[in-house]
Amino acid sequence: MLRLMLMRHAKSSWGDPDVQDFDRPLNARGRDAAPLVGGYIGEHGLAPRHIFCSAARRTRETLAFLLPTLPGTTTITISSALYTFEMDDLAHLLTGLRETPSPLMLIGHNPAIHDLALALADDDGSPLRTELRRKFPTAGLAIIDFDGTDWRAIRPATGRLVEFVRPRDLAAAGD
Repeated sequence: MLRLMLMRHAKSSWGDPDVQDFDRPLNARGRDAAPLVGGYIGEHGLAPRHIFCSAARRTRETLAFLLPTLPGTTTITISSALYTFEMDDLAHLLTGLRETPSPLMLIGHNPAIHDLALALADDDGSPLRTELRRKFPTAGLAIIDFDGTDWRAIRPATGRLVEFVRPRDLAAAGD
């Protein structure tokens, strides 16, 4: 079985109009949300073995807030190729992988992350799938399982959405 974890970067700051999109940092809400999701991953034994992260500042900062909450050893690849808003770019990366261990996490940007999650997860009509279709919020995490052991064999609608984690749900549960 393969497990894919798709995470959208945490909420970024739009406070300085002179900062280029690639260089936008997280805002306070983002700095709170990323460790919440990381804590959930750690507490539920969902730690990825390999993380591919966009090279944009907001994704790297999201990753930095996740890492202290993850148990074990995780291989990390920072790539400018993941600074994309196109689902096809992410799908091409996935199907080009060989011998990359599962669980695998991608930390990236919308609409690419959302579109990829919708494309890969079978539309089974579940409430989880309905929530995913509605919105993929910042610091959201979709976990999709696939039969098989080869990333190159992944095709649309062949995955099972097993979890969809939103920071607001985690924050509400902690109150």
